[in-house]
Parts: sequence; structure tokens; C-alpha cells
Amino acid sequence: MPVKINAHKPEFNLREKLNRLDTERVPYEKMPSGSVIQTQFSYYRVGGTNNEFETTSSTFQQSPFLVKISPKFADSTIKFEAAINIKQNDGSSYVRVALYKDIDGGGYNYFSGGTIGHGFITFRNNSATTVWDHVNFTAFDRPQTIKPVTYRLYLSNSGNTQNVRIGENSADEYLSAMEIKQ
Repeated sequence: MPVKINAHKPEFNLREKLNRLDTERVPYEKMPSGSVIQTQFSYYRVGGTNNEFETTSSTFQQSPFLVKISPKFADSTIKFEAAINIKQNDGSSYVRVALYKDIDGGGYNYFSGGTIGHGFITFRNNSATTVWDHVNFTAFDRPQTIKPVTYRLYLSNSGNTQNVRIGENSADEYLSAMEIKQ
């Protein structure tokens, strides 16, 4: 003798269920490779000497220009960008700007992992008394962490013979760090 089972499921309104779905925000885990997960930036507004950092040292000196990011994924790529102004007084040595990073307060190191580097920007003025210039640069990093990462610009000159500067009191400076999912 056959047995007949009737299962009763509660009724629901499909349109109502679809309308309640949060389609405005895709979870980070479901974002495809190459997606921008987040962007952090620091904006240094025109404002007198607060926007300037100068040194005569031939060793890299820590500037106040920095940007912080806490990656959502350990395997993300971080795209760092800077738009800064530089100044060099007369002389034959070079302005050198380098990018350093700190992971979770562990101390700053040249972003490639060492403690020194030639820098990203080398600029030399040999014919005028003082030169100002605007510089943009980009770097890619894989910090392999979800702990906070701080990227900071360092400055030096190549000969201890002149004053060099990043930042300008009559211009804006920008730094950004963009997390890209891999």
C-alpha cells in the first residue's frame, strides 16, 4: 500500500525576499581579483611651514608625510602614490626621497625590506640658485599582513652641502594607499 506524504512549507513572497537582499554592497571576500578594496589618503593642505620638511643630512630623515592602511587581506597588493613638491638650494648634490614602511609599530624600514636605499626620486640642480618642482610617484607593495601599515616619505641629500625640502607652503601635497585584491 502506497504512503502519501504531504509536506507543508510556509508560503513566502518571492518579490519581497528579493527586495530585502542587500545588493548595494558585495562582501570583500566575493570581490574579484583586481578589485579595489579600500583607499586611504592623507591630504596636506596649503598652510605655511606645516607643509614643509627640510634637511641638510646625507642620511635619510623621517618626514611628517605619511599614509596609513590596514589591509583586509594578507595577500593584497598596496598601490602607494604621492604628489609632492621638492626644493633644492644651489649645489651639486642630489635631493633624494625614499619610501619607508612600518608594520604595526615595528619600526620603519625601506619599503623593499632593507634599512637603506637610493630612494625613488633623485633630483639635481646644477645651474640655478634654488629650484622647486612637483613630483608624482607610484610604488607597489605586498606587505603580507592585515596589521596596520604606515608608509612614510624620508628625505636626504647626497652630499651634506645644501638644504633640501619636500612640501611647499603654497601648495598641497597628497599621499594615498590603495588595497587591491589578488
